[in-house]
Formats: sequence, structure tokens, C-alpha cells
Amino acid sequence: MRRSGSRVLVSITALGLGLRVLWWWYAQPDPVSDFEYTRRLAETVMTHHQYGFPGSAGGRVPAYPLFLAALMTISRSVAWLSLASVVLASALVPLMARFAASLGLGRSASLGVALVGAVNPGFVFFSPVLATEHLFILLLVLALTIVVHPRVTTPLASNGRIAVGGFVFGIAALARVDALFYLPVLALAVWWRTRRVVAVAVLVAALAAALAPWFIRNRIVIGPGAGLSTTGGPNFYYAHNDRAYGWQPLKGTPLEGLSQLDMHRRGYELGFEYLSRASLRQIAGDIWTGTTRLYGPAASSYGLYWSTRQAGPTPDDFQTKPLAGLSILQWLADAYVLLLSGAILSLVFLHAWPLRAAALSYGIVVLNWIAHCWIFWADPRFRLTAEVVFCVLTAFAAAQIVARVRRRPADRGAAS
Repeated sequence: MRRSGSRVLVSITALGLGLRVLWWWYAQPDPVSDFEYTRRLAETVMTHHQYGFPGSAGGRVPAYPLFLAALMTISRSVAWLSLASVVLASALVPLMARFAASLGLGRSASLGVALVGAVNPGFVFFSPVLATEHLFILLLVLALTIVVHPRVTTPLASNGRIAVGGFVFGIAALARVDALFYLPVLALAVWWRTRRVVAVAVLVAALAAALAPWFIRNRIVIGPGAGLSTTGGPNFYYAHNDRAYGWQPLKGTPLEGLSQLDMHRRGYELGFEYLSRASLRQIAGDIWTGTTRLYGPAASSYGLYWSTRQAGPTPDDFQTKPLAGLSILQWLADAYVLLLSGAILSLVFLHAWPLRAAALSYGIVVLNWIAHCWIFWADPRFRLTAEVVFCVLTAFAAAQIVARVRRRPADRGAAS
């Protein structure tokens, strides 16, 4: 049975990879906006052998640009880098199945999670984009899987596995700093598995070991207060200001013309000033705006949008590629509504799932919401972590419905 399940998972993974490669071949996306800036940073590492040129960069954490730089030792072509992104995104499919199994879903439901992740149009459309999220989400789910379901019995072996999970989680934070918002889930999982404070300390120590070199580098090179990234201040300001919610050109704002470190500090100052004088109605309105942008149906075409851009003279000057069938593809992207509905439906079957697994799964979604709707500004690309959980919850709900339908004939026979 296990061998049969493995073969099915390989087939599902191959399906996911095939769909992504097919979309990569058809769309041939150009990197634009942040994705092009990330590519250029990787190219700077290769050309000038430093992180940022002419000055050092402190805004973008290093994991994904260095990953791209490593790929550039083979070829610097966008097509090659984009294909590598597709392979990276496809690796998430079997890992999602393993994560679901670690949460207590049966084999069939875990394979269902992989299938949902493999065919999810949002994942397929976004896969060839040179986005930090591909590396980030793979490392994050890997860290969760390592920590949630350790196959060890002795405290020493358990601590070793937890240390590996914590270190992987730290590298995920060096791909996207918002990984740190999910630390409570990781720590809770460790506590539930071990009931030992020492195990939680091991997790935190391994995380700190992964982050310390970059933190120290930024303090020395960028300046005190830089932390892991200097983008936190501007992103906080985008969520909490009187001008407009969300990303906006810095021209004409109080952040215009500041250095990256001063912008980081000033962004937080302005955001807190806004919160100190804003009414509860204004704050609630901002949270609602962020929630609809992050999870609403209107945001379903995010992956399709960025993978169908045509580069212009600058990274911020681009247009839509003249691809045939975009209206049909948009209809496919709208299937996100089914995924969201499945996640909501899963609440009906909470009693059928272990409390710990439910708390960890829904906890990830809640922390995703708090991070990007309460603290920082919301954009559909930031829901990727929650969307992985939506796949798990949808497959869980579907498995529960199928199980109940299959039991009905037997129940009726017994009743008669």
C-alpha cells in the first residue's frame, strides 16, 4: 500500500511539474518590478562580487538572490532562471503531502493535498516568476514538516531534529523575513511534541544561528537598526498612513529621498504616528481593505498577472503580453474561490481532526492575516503561506465528505 501511495505521489508531482513547465513554455514571462530588481541584485553578486552595487543592499534578504546567483553560474538567461523557479515550485507538491501526513491526515487525504497543490492555477501561473516566495515557502513547509512530526524517541535525537528544523526555518526567514511571524506555530509544535522547554530553546538557538551572520552584516555595513531588512519601515508606512493604503510611489511622500536606513526608521515613526491619532473606524477600515486584498476573489489573478507581463525600458515600465486565451486563463485563475470555499468548509469537520493539527493549521492562517492585514500592508502574493494551508484544508474537507458518502449505504442497511 505504501509503495502504491508513493507511485501515486510521483505521478501527481509529475503532473504538477508538467503543468508548470507547459505554462513556462507558453508564457515565457519577463521579470519586471521587484522580480527584475531581485534578478539584477543576483547579477550584481556575480559581476561585482558584492551584495549591491555601487552601495551595499540592506533591503532584500540574501537567500533568493544568492540562489539565483548560483544558477547564473550555469547561465544568466531569464528562460533558464525561470525554468529553475518552475522546478523549485514543483518541489512543493510532494512536500505538501508530507506536511499533511505530519498533521494527521490519512494517506488518501495527503495525496489529495498534493493533487490540489499540483493543479491549483494560482500556483501554476506564479511558478515561472522569479519570486522569493518559491524558495521561502519550500523552506518554511520543510521546517514545519521536520518539527511537527519527528520520527525519533530519545531527547538527544529529538533535539537534533528540532535544531535542523529551526535552522531551515532561519534560512526561510532569509528568503522572506515574514517567515518569523510563524515562529509561534513552530514553537507550539515543538512544545506539544516534547513538553520540554529545552527543546523550544534549541529551536530558537538554531534559528538565531541562521540569522546572526546576516544581522551582524547589516549592523556593520548598513548601520544600527537595520535588523534583517530595511524594507520593514516602508511596508509599515504603506499600511498605516493618511495618503493611501498599500504600495505607492515614494515621490511626494515623507520617505522620498531618504537613505534606506533612514527610510526604514522614518517609515515606522510615521506609521505609529498615524495609529496614535487614527480612529478605530479608520484602523478597522484599513484591516478590512487588507483582508479583501489578501484573500478576496478579486486577487485570484495575481500569478497570472505577473507571469504575463512584457518588460519595458525600466523594471517599473511594463505591459501585458499579447498571449492568446487570456480570458480563459483568467477564468481558471478564478478557481481560487473554490480553494477558499473548501478551506472555509473545513470548519464544519473540525471535530474529525486532532486539536493540535487544527490549531497549527488555522494558526498559520491567522498569523498570515495578522502579519499582512494588521501590521504590514496586504498584497495577494503574501497569502502564499495561507494558500498552502487552504490546499490542506480543502483536501481535508473533501476527504470527510467522501467518507460520509461512502458510509451512507452501510448505515441505511444497518437501519433496515
